[in-house]
Amino acid sequence: MVAKLKKSHKKIQHLGKINDDNMELFPKPKIIKLPAWRWKELSDYNGFTGRERINGWRLVKFLIAQKLVENPVGKPCEICGTTHETNYHNENYYEPWKPYILCKTCHFALHNRLKGKWSEWQELINKHSKIQNEWFMKLSSEKIDMAKELREKHGEDIADIIKNCKLIPENIIVKY
Repeated sequence: MVAKLKKSHKKIQHLGKINDDNMELFPKPKIIKLPAWRWKELSDYNGFTGRERINGWRLVKFLIAQKLVENPVGKPCEICGTTHETNYHNENYYEPWKPYILCKTCHFALHNRLKGKWSEWQELINKHSKIQNEWFMKLSSEKIDMAKELREKHGEDIADIIKNCKLIPENIIVKY
């Protein structure tokens, strides 16, 4: 038994020092690059820059690929219930892993409410609201700066979505 222990410990020459003999005890973290954004730059929304929105999309695509966030395709739209052309929408891009599922029609209507189409938005949500208190019923007709409010409340580090995403396994390093 003692001989067996000596043999297994012989590999580790200096406790606490990483060398070729004990590298397997310290596996290298896997470095992942987020998916590329191949479309035009996004405009600001809720005070989040187009770049913050794009990085949120990129992070969510990674989380979907890793099965850490559910794929929205074919899931019901949270406004109208259709499962046709569904995707994610975020109000808070500092937590892009907490999105809403919307169909293409409702998603465009949501963004267009801020472009002079408030009455069409109101008609859509009134038609589909069940309790008159859903998240989409609370959206403003005016632009807001949620990003600024969150930075003032939580500090600038809130914008580091990769660092703040608790869904990413510890052995994975995610890069933009």
